[in-house]
This record gives sequence, C-alpha cells and structure tokens, in this order.
Amino acid sequence: MKASIVSIATHVGSTINEFGVAVEPYYDEIEMGVYVAKKVMEKRLPKTCQISAIIFASAGIRHIFPSAAAAIGERLGLTCSSFDITAGCAAMGQAIELASNMEGLILVISADNLSKTISSSEPNHFALRKFADGAVALLVSSNGETGHRILATNGQTRAFCHQYYGSENGIVKRNLPVEIKPKLSEEYLNAWASITHNLLNECPNTDNFEIFCNQGDQKIFKPLAEKLKIPQMRINQTEHGHAGGADPWIGLITNKPPSGSYVILLSSGIGFHFHGILLEIRY
Repeated sequence: MKASIVSIATHVGSTINEFGVAVEPYYDEIEMGVYVAKKVMEKRLPKTCQISAIIFASAGIRHIFPSAAAAIGERLGLTCSSFDITAGCAAMGQAIELASNMEGLILVISADNLSKTISSSEPNHFALRKFADGAVALLVSSNGETGHRILATNGQTRAFCHQYYGSENGIVKRNLPVEIKPKLSEEYLNAWASITHNLLNECPNTDNFEIFCNQGDQKIFKPLAEKLKIPQMRINQTEHGHAGGADPWIGLITNKPPSGSYVILLSSGIGFHFHGILLEIRY
C-alpha cells in the first residue's frame, strides 16, 4: 500500500457522566464531525481544501439518514463526492481501508454520541455503561506523502449474533441470551487474534509493536495478550470510555508511539464486524 495518513484530529466528550466516561453535552454527531474535520484540515490545508471525497463512518445507531457526509461537506463548503458507511464501531477502519485505495486526498470522519444510545434503567444496557462520545477525522493521501503509512488492513465478519441487536429511536436494543454471551466473547477474541496475526505477517518488525483498540472491549485485553503471547501493556488503555470508531485513534493521539514503530488498530462493530489496520508511524 502507498497510502498514508497525513493528518489526524480527535475530540473526546467534555464532561464525565455517572459511569465515569466522557460525554459530549453540546455537540451531536454532525457537529462533532464538523469540528474534527475543521481541525484536521487546518493542520494540513490552511488555505485551500483540495479534498477528493468525504467518508463518514459511524456506529449507525443514531444517525443513518440523511447523509452525515453530505451535511458535513456542506458545513465545510465542499462539493466533492461524499458518502456514509456503517459497520458498527468497525466502520471507521473499513472506511480507512476504502480511502487507502482511492485517488487523491480523502477526508474520513467518525463521530458517535454512544452515551445517548443507552439507558441506565435498562438491564440489558449494563454491559454498555462505558459508552462515551467522541470523534476523529483523518486525511488519507494516495500520493505517498509524509505521515503514518498504511501497510495493511484486514477485516472479518462473524454475524452469528446479529439477530439479538437492533435500535429504536436511537436507543440500542440488545437481548443476548445468557448462553450466547460466552460464545460472543470467544468470537471477539478469535477475530481480533486472527486479524492481528494476519497483519503481523505484513509487518517488517514483529518484535515490538503496540495495539490500539476499542475501549469498550477491555475485558478482552488480557486474554488477547495471552493468545498473542505479548505483554498486556502493549494493548493501550485509555480512560475516556468507548467512543465508537474514534477509540483507537484517540488512544494513538493520547499515547503517542515513537516514529519508526509499528502499531495495529483494532475495532469491533456490535459483535459481528471486526477490522484491523497496520501502520508504520512516521512524523
């Protein structure tokens, strides 16, 4: 792959809720998307905006229609091609994979108010209490410019529990049978381990790499480290909660790895979509 990420901007909810996670009381998904998009463009394009396309990638629980990418493009004054994709919290990874195979400079955005998709009075939402709010915007270039280089991507879909999820009026509907929960955890672990092994086959140096992933899946961190036979400290943990597809990128900005190192960004989408990206860090 010759594509690189030439600029990154993130946003994390500005207040803390009763579950100790970051929530955003002022911005919705569109407003957060516009905010991080402006930040990332100011970093890379202070005067002109030669964006080839806009991709908006969300968990898809709250904002699906009309197009968020179109709304963000309008707010930015852009008339380039734009479209949305949804694959749960794995949508951002899949959007970057798509962008890395497109020509030009692609603006990829993820923004989710996940904290607003759950209810403290709903027993099935107990496992989702770490849902938070956040956003990320990236500029992906196909021109081999300086920036983090995208070396490989890998995705899998394991949809056996698809029927147990849904949404109504922007609120998660989750009704997992008790006997399904252990299998779901096993699928998460096996999918992430398999994706990581596939990406490491493309990594020039596998002796020392870091993993950034969804913070809602922290119970998987220890068994994942054991399965990969790596120290658990290589799997980065942040304190903001789970902010959807922005999570790995918030971690990457918070715990900045050194130039020349390699990182894997893992994401999982509502228990059936799984995705990974291998980056070479370059500043």
